[in-house]
Parts: sequence; C-alpha cells; structure tokens
Amino acid sequence: MRACLYTWNPNNWDWADLSDAIYRVNNGNPYDIRWSCGNNTRIEVGDLFFLMRVGVVPKGIIGCGYIETQRYEHPHWNVERAQRGDKAWRTDLSFRALSETPLFSLEYLKSKFPTHRWTPQSSGTSIPDSIAAKLLKIVQANPSTSFAPSTPEDLRIYAEGRPKTTTVK
Repeated sequence: MRACLYTWNPNNWDWADLSDAIYRVNNGNPYDIRWSCGNNTRIEVGDLFFLMRVGVVPKGIIGCGYIETQRYEHPHWNVERAQRGDKAWRTDLSFRALSETPLFSLEYLKSKFPTHRWTPQSSGTSIPDSIAAKLLKIVQANPSTSFAPSTPEDLRIYAEGRPKTTTVK
C-alpha cells in the first residue's frame, strides 16, 4: 500500500473552508483540494495520503484519502512567491476522512513508529507500506472515519467527471 505524508502548517496557510470540508467529509462526501507534494516523483494516482498538521497544537494526522492526479506544476501556494513567478509541485487530493482534532496525535505516531520522520520540511514524503497499512486499518475500524476503498480507475473516472479543483494549498 503506497502512501505519502502531506503537511499543513496553519501558521503558513489559512485553510479558509476547513470547517466546510470537515462537514462534507463527515457526511459521506469526498472533499477535493490541490496540495503541494514537494519533490516526490513517485506519487501515483490512487496512492493513499495522510495529512499531518504541524506548527500548531494539536499536532498530528487530521485526515486521509486518495491522490487523484500525477504531480504537476502550479503557482506557489505562498502568494508572495507566486507573485514572483515561483511554482510548486502539486497533486489533487480527495479527502475521505478529515477532522479538526488529530486522528493520530504526533505523540502517538512517534511512540508507535519511532523510526519514521513525522514532521518533514515538505509534503509528499513516503510512508512505509507497513505503517500506512496499520494507520489505515485503525481509520477503517472507526465508524466515524471509515470509508469505502477506491481504485486508481475509480479515482480517474471521478477526477475526470468533477469540476476542476479550485481550492489550493
């Protein structure tokens, strides 16, 4: 099970529609967003992702879902850098679980999986398959966060049929 760790620091980017996103996901609707993926060149459509909130407490994984697109260049998420013409690598993400409070606290992750780096400098770092499988199993065991698995083909069809992602990070 291929998986990547994406990061979000509320000090650096205001997720204006986070409450709406959580509401939508918790009512069985996917939430799609464009997100920076760092320099990871091995990201594939259908890979699982986990989103780690960093920079402010409570720190930890607040969401997960599937990667909908190959990576592509897009104007940088930082407005000042975008105005200078800087670009960042992005992927489109489809959240299937999302919460204001961490699904997995940073402390829990560090104690259960101490060899993995949970606070990388950028998004898109790989999570070992064995760790990703254990995290997904826990998410799926919780009735409030469980979601139906998607195949890469399901995601491709879904991504092609929906309006282009307008929310960006």
